[in-house]
Amino acid sequence: MRKDPGGGVNAGWPEPRYAWYVAGVLMVAYAFAFVDRIVLSLLVPFIQKDLGLNDTQMGLLGGLAFSVTYTLFGLPVGRLADRMNRRNIIAAGTAFWSLATAACGLASGFWHLFWARVGVGIGEATLQPSASSLISDYFPPETRPKAYGLFVMGTSLGTAAAFLLVGLIIGAIEAARPTTAWMEGWRTWELVFIIVGLPGLLVAALMFTVREPARRETAKGSGPAVPLSEVARYLGANWQTFTAHHVGVMLTFLAIYGQLLFMPAFFVRVHGWTPAQIGTAFGIVAMTAGVFSALSSGWVASWMARKGRQDATLTVCLVGAAGVCLPGAIAPFMPTGELALLMFAVSGLFANWPSVGALSAINQVVPNQMRAQVTALYTLVVGLLAAGLGPLVVGFLTDRVFQDRMQVGASIGTTFAVCGALATLILAWGLGHFRETARAAKAWQAAE
Repeated sequence: MRKDPGGGVNAGWPEPRYAWYVAGVLMVAYAFAFVDRIVLSLLVPFIQKDLGLNDTQMGLLGGLAFSVTYTLFGLPVGRLADRMNRRNIIAAGTAFWSLATAACGLASGFWHLFWARVGVGIGEATLQPSASSLISDYFPPETRPKAYGLFVMGTSLGTAAAFLLVGLIIGAIEAARPTTAWMEGWRTWELVFIIVGLPGLLVAALMFTVREPARRETAKGSGPAVPLSEVARYLGANWQTFTAHHVGVMLTFLAIYGQLLFMPAFFVRVHGWTPAQIGTAFGIVAMTAGVFSALSSGWVASWMARKGRQDATLTVCLVGAAGVCLPGAIAPFMPTGELALLMFAVSGLFANWPSVGALSAINQVVPNQMRAQVTALYTLVVGLLAAGLGPLVVGFLTDRVFQDRMQVGASIGTTFAVCGALATLILAWGLGHFRETARAAKAWQAAE
């Protein structure tokens, strides 16, 4: 345990090396979650060919099928995580979503695949509320944004792994198929889902090396369980702060989720790239730009906080929204695939800023007994609206507005432009309210 000679609020925090180990394990879990979440986007051409699905149906599979259960189950999971062992919740959820991903490979039609994606959403609903709460009890406030940066780095590593490895897996399957009898009757995309999903069971086992920490920064006068009415009162008293936070970040991610599902299709249709080219190129972009984004956002938030900026974490969300959406809106209209990828890479330099800032902001202004529940509410807004509607909006614009599959880039660019403008305005409006909430938050933090 970390010792504070002055006996102040930092006394008794878990030993730093082990705390960073825990953050690393959670990062690995998040990486596997993102591989299982976005692997569908890399298989769109194969699934559409074999099952005859259109872009709107793929938008439903990549969006609402996953996001509705991911977000709705997050609310009761958040309630449990504020009261029960968070490590066990994450381990069970990891095993469940991994098996559900493998089950996608057994799907014979749209509805079979739809319900398997629902299962992925149920399992992944356990991770973010529980992990966010765990990190807040392993790290003191001054280093917490950096820990969230490491955790969120899992999204970039998972995205990179999906793009880099799925292409290799597809190549290996096709190379082995002529000489491997048991592959007969299996489609390539079905085997990819199974191969990608099952290793997550090892991550579920790894979670049992994580110890459940003591809870800190609890609300004064409250026991270990806070009534839902008290959570509602706290949110209501600070509605401007949480509205700006939730809605601003949600709009940013709506554009990002739409891009993730349809960007491979954009490069195939518009620039004539092969899935292997896309996987390699975007995997490298996600690995470099995404990791830089995750680590830099936590560092910047901590640096701004040391300078006395009480709105540092929400400011990171604001800068991230502008940094993601502006180049994202330009990228699809670039004349070559290489220039489009370059602009998407610039967008990727800020892709994790909203997520790191959002998680850090919640744990800055919310009492411990409410953190997982408020994080689950944030996940509900982002997941249901952003992850659910982002792919659907892009698919709908292509099918119904532009009415041309070759205009998928215009759909992506339009979504980035509209969502980016709204997100920056809403987050800028919320900065003053957030500062007021941050100042008031110190009143209810119990001295430790």
